[in-house]
Amino acid sequence: MNFNLPLTLLACFAFINISIGQCPQTSVVLSTQLDIDNFSFNYPGCTMIPDGIHIIIQDDSDGITDITNLEGLSQVVSIEGFLQIRDNPILPNLDGLSQLSFIGLFLEIRNNDALADLEGLSQLLSIGTLNQLPGTQLNIYDNDALLNVDGLSQVSSIGGSIFIYGNDALSDLDGLSQLSLVEGSLEITDNDALTDLNGLSQIISISEYLTIDGNNNLTNLNGLNQLSSVGISFTIIRNNNLMNLDGLNQLTSIGGYLLIENNNDLMNLDGLINLSSIAGGAGTGLELTNNPQLSQCCALCPLLAADAADPNTIGGSIVITDNDTGCSSETDINACNPCGLVTASIPEYDSNQLNIYPNPINSTLHFQYDSSKDELIFFTIQNALGQLVFRSQSYTNQLANIDVTSYPAGIYVLEILHGDESISQLFSISR
Repeated sequence: MNFNLPLTLLACFAFINISIGQCPQTSVVLSTQLDIDNFSFNYPGCTMIPDGIHIIIQDDSDGITDITNLEGLSQVVSIEGFLQIRDNPILPNLDGLSQLSFIGLFLEIRNNDALADLEGLSQLLSIGTLNQLPGTQLNIYDNDALLNVDGLSQVSSIGGSIFIYGNDALSDLDGLSQLSLVEGSLEITDNDALTDLNGLSQIISISEYLTIDGNNNLTNLNGLNQLSSVGISFTIIRNNNLMNLDGLNQLTSIGGYLLIENNNDLMNLDGLINLSSIAGGAGTGLELTNNPQLSQCCALCPLLAADAADPNTIGGSIVITDNDTGCSSETDINACNPCGLVTASIPEYDSNQLNIYPNPINSTLHFQYDSSKDELIFFTIQNALGQLVFRSQSYTNQLANIDVTSYPAGIYVLEILHGDESISQLFSISR
């Protein structure tokens, strides 16, 4: 009997032994520079930290502050568990992690006072996997000297949430420019030097919560110009220099509530012109309060008009108060056009009826105007700004089909002209 194993199988065993055979069997806390320097000696050939094993770098367990570099970890290519780098007051960079390409669960970088950049993570490609169990996160908290996140510029997917909180010197998020989908929540809070969100310009969807809170130098949301949906709720509060929401012009749906509160310089909501549904819930669906300079809210007028016709458009209650004149109440906003277009001049006794389906619409608008006679009718389609986008004619009692695939998502008004009478009805286009 031949007991010789094929060379390829032997090579496979050798690779497994080299990559994980000498790796730690339990989670490791590296609390001194010596711990880090000895990692390659204690775990020779360990390049892939296996599932369930976590690496914690925390310089505070022996009363001596001495972690200044992570060069001892230079052999590590992947960590299937989590990597936590926290409470290292004199660590200036993460250069020793330059081979790391994958983190399986979450990455936390927290309270590292001297850390100025994340360039040491320049080979990192992903954190977690899409559709992973809850818990996968990128946490960047309270790193007072951190100027940017450019070291994450190769990361194209994060299988969970992103929390960026309390980084006083952080001026931009350009290092996140490869991200297109956030499977969990995105929270950007109390980053006082942050002026824009341009690094988020590829994100099209956020599955859970989006929170933009207390970023005092943030002037606009232009970096969110591709965002079309927020799965649960969207909160914009305490951003004292935020002047408008223009970057949200692609946003069409929010799965929970929308809260806009205590933004001292916010003047208009034009960026919400295409918002067509807020699912809300048992409580508040839309809350717009305490924005003292907010006077231009007509972008919400079509949404409120649609909700008046169909209360499911905004789930939950609507609270609009303590903003400037023009945005101080629902009545203020309903006085805008095109809300005034959504009225019918047909007498109550008239049996004429306009039917639109489906609503919302993805590609083709179908409508029929029923009457006691077969007659020529004219119709127009206007966008939420009252601009004419289409004009044509049809006949009563006959189904009309209009291709709207080229129209941007948002709310529109279909107006039928029949003799001296007219009737208008809102519809929305979603993608």
